[in-house]
Amino acid sequence: MRGVYSRVATALLRSAPRRPEWRLVASFALVILTGAFLLMLPAASTNGEWTPLRPAFFTAMSAGCVTGLSVVDVSTHFSRFGQIVIMLLMQIGGLGLMTFGTFVLVLAGRRLSMRDEALMLESLGAAEDGFSVRRLLKRTIYFSLIFETIGAGLLFCRFMARGFEWPKAAYHGVFHAVSGFCNAGLALYKDNLVGFQNDPVIVLTIASLFILGGIGFPVFYDLTSVALRRRERGHRHVLNLHSRVVFFMTASLIVLGTLLFLLSDWKHALRDLPVGDKITGAIFQATTPRTAGFNVVPMDSISDAGNALTMLLMAIGGAPGSTAGGIKVTSVFVMLLCMVGFLRGRQATVYRGRTITQATVRAAIATVMLCLLTIFTVYGILLAIEPSQPGTSRAAQLLYETISAFCTVGLSLDLTPTLQPLSQWVVALAMFVGRLGPVTLALTIARKPIADTIRYPEEPLSVA
Repeated sequence: MRGVYSRVATALLRSAPRRPEWRLVASFALVILTGAFLLMLPAASTNGEWTPLRPAFFTAMSAGCVTGLSVVDVSTHFSRFGQIVIMLLMQIGGLGLMTFGTFVLVLAGRRLSMRDEALMLESLGAAEDGFSVRRLLKRTIYFSLIFETIGAGLLFCRFMARGFEWPKAAYHGVFHAVSGFCNAGLALYKDNLVGFQNDPVIVLTIASLFILGGIGFPVFYDLTSVALRRRERGHRHVLNLHSRVVFFMTASLIVLGTLLFLLSDWKHALRDLPVGDKITGAIFQATTPRTAGFNVVPMDSISDAGNALTMLLMAIGGAPGSTAGGIKVTSVFVMLLCMVGFLRGRQATVYRGRTITQATVRAAIATVMLCLLTIFTVYGILLAIEPSQPGTSRAAQLLYETISAFCTVGLSLDLTPTLQPLSQWVVALAMFVGRLGPVTLALTIARKPIADTIRYPEEPLSVA
């Protein structure tokens, strides 16, 4: 096994220097393989035996891709050592390998090439003028440490109040703070967070962590930059368009999602809870699909309408440059804005006195279509692999599983452990592609962009 791992690692490292995109893919794959090997060790399991390759690899992929799907029970199968490995994978996957690697280079005083800087900024959702790589990376690490430390402290105090001994309370607080902020969705309890559905402190603390993690580091960078700047020549600095759109979409989806979940599951998943806990549970279940993966109500108790709402929110995801996955709220916003402009007969895509560039519109359309194409391709493969069961909702469950995996959410209708072995490998690959992003993978294998040196005559094409 060690020989196979060594050959794979060597092959990845040899292929990495070709292009920066390959270095990202190869490094991420190497981390996943290393995590899988560590999780296979007898020390990583509670029974002291070797864990088979498939469950170890699937768990490492899920943790590294901050997804949360699992074919084994993390709380009972893995030992403290195995859980710490999982926590480290979540931290690395949440902040991004490129963030960690470039941050180390920056601290060491190394200069980055223009290509590496552009790729770094693009991976963090900050590919525009005015961003400093050094400041952005430092603030990324600082924000992560601050939010996770505060979250871990609050959870530690609450676990202590619930009767946990302080070592267990501290460990559980740190693990769930990392899992929450990184939008991983893995918990140390067999029922995830269902046992804490009547504890608003724990529920709202974890919800706040994954909401903050899903907003994106460029937004926090913009917030601190605006706060630190003073008025210059009578002009007051304001948040840039990206930050305003992220805040608008995040708030809108939380409010709308909460209301819709209350309507769909007031008499279903929330029926046995007091009114206050119904509202808290609805807020949590409306925000966790984007893309945290925790749950405070049993997944099999959610109504069909609630599951449909969950799949839509899972597909939308969080903001660019965040720990969340999905299509991204900014791409969805641009698509909606483009649609409204088309219905109104506008030629340009405009929002609050700003014209969205055509390059941004094309990127949003390409991102949405590529994500949908990948989702339905994986879904078709799973349908072909899994045995058909007439009279059941397995097809709908497979679609739910596919969206959850590709959008790195982690919610499941208890289907993951029952999938065929080949289907589990397909789901693991979907998590990998979803975390790196279909656009990144497309750039990885694409040729050098062709400059438009020749303009051809235009001709209309009927599309409606």
